[in-house]
Amino acid sequence: MKSLYNILSLFMLLFFFYLPALAQIFPAGERVLYNLGSQLVMDVKGGNTAAKTRLWQYNMNLTDAQYFRFERVNTVNDSLYYIKSVLSGLYITVSYEMVNALPASSGGNSNYNFRVYQDVKLPPPATPGVALLPTAVYDKNQRWKFIPVAGGTENEFIIQSVRYASKVLRPMGSESGSWLILGDYASTNIKRWRAIPMQRKATGVAVTDFVYNTDTDIISGKLSWNDNSSNETSFRIMARSSNSGGSWQVANVPANTEQYNFVFTAEQSRQGIYLNHCFTVTPSGSLESNRACAVPRQIGTPNQPAATIVVYDRAGCYSQCPTGCTGGIRLRFSPVSLTGTTGTSDVLNVQLGNGITQTRHPNTCCCVWSVSNFTGLKTGTWKMEKNTNGFYSFICNVTLSSGSNIIKVCSDNLSRGCTVNAFNYPCD
Repeated sequence: MKSLYNILSLFMLLFFFYLPALAQIFPAGERVLYNLGSQLVMDVKGGNTAAKTRLWQYNMNLTDAQYFRFERVNTVNDSLYYIKSVLSGLYITVSYEMVNALPASSGGNSNYNFRVYQDVKLPPPATPGVALLPTAVYDKNQRWKFIPVAGGTENEFIIQSVRYASKVLRPMGSESGSWLILGDYASTNIKRWRAIPMQRKATGVAVTDFVYNTDTDIISGKLSWNDNSSNETSFRIMARSSNSGGSWQVANVPANTEQYNFVFTAEQSRQGIYLNHCFTVTPSGSLESNRACAVPRQIGTPNQPAATIVVYDRAGCYSQCPTGCTGGIRLRFSPVSLTGTTGTSDVLNVQLGNGITQTRHPNTCCCVWSVSNFTGLKTGTWKMEKNTNGFYSFICNVTLSSGSNIIKVCSDNLSRGCTVNAFNYPCD
């Protein structure tokens, strides 16, 4: 009797000692099954909800086709589960289907006969205990044993078929679009899966009231989105130029947020005020959302029209007219202090051609060079310089206003061109 008591005591001790291990592996919720070998995820092909649709591995995009729930087979064995597709509500099933010709990539390996697909919940065999052919399909074809990987991270498993006990779930290859099959039991990365509780992506991201204030040099707008995640801690808002180029963080906002009013300077945008700006919203523990793109609308003081400069170059004047004129003058205009909101602020190089006419003044004769017309300059102050043998020397600053600005330059006195639209003899 004492011996029986000791045995019962030992049993109760072991029972309570191992009781925590009987807790289910997966709490309620959705997970993504990520393959450590291929770094791709389990996916219902084409997002198809129909029964018999095969499963493959695919790039992670966090659509419904990549989320699964796990239902315990019973309360006795905590490692046995049904895997249920969130997309279709169907169960992941495996069967052995004899084919006439295996794919060339199989090398004749019969494991390529295994087919993994989604199906309705199957019943047990009609006659329990009777040996069945390998091709028979019943509820055990939908049962999976999750075996924790020794030394692996949390929620890292080898997924073993209950129907074909010596086989484990794996992709046929390492590329996206490879079918899922069964393979021989081995703890290699291609046969390891991580069940990740990934948060759903934000969707419906839109940007509105997107403006650039020319008076304050400030860009502002409003972002809105749909929060589809259940347990995020924050949302990261990023911006970039169109669909390429570098990005920067606009803000990090709290969980359960679905809109944000942003403000930053035109300089902070890094993209230029006239370019497409694209915004994304990413919940913590998820992937980036769709991109919402727009060009800011300009507000503020009406834009000032751009300036045009007309440059006349006249050589020195002589007591007797020369028989011909040669050469020409090279000038450079660089921005100093610009006030205009439209037009270019790029450095402008002016190179006039050979003389084309001679104009006679009282008792003098001047060489008149070709006229150069440059449009679309920002109004304000520009520095004028002369190029001599490749080196630029300062002449003066000129002030350009909207509309036409006539600058006449004389080689004998370049500074005479510093007064715009007002120039006297001998080069008028």
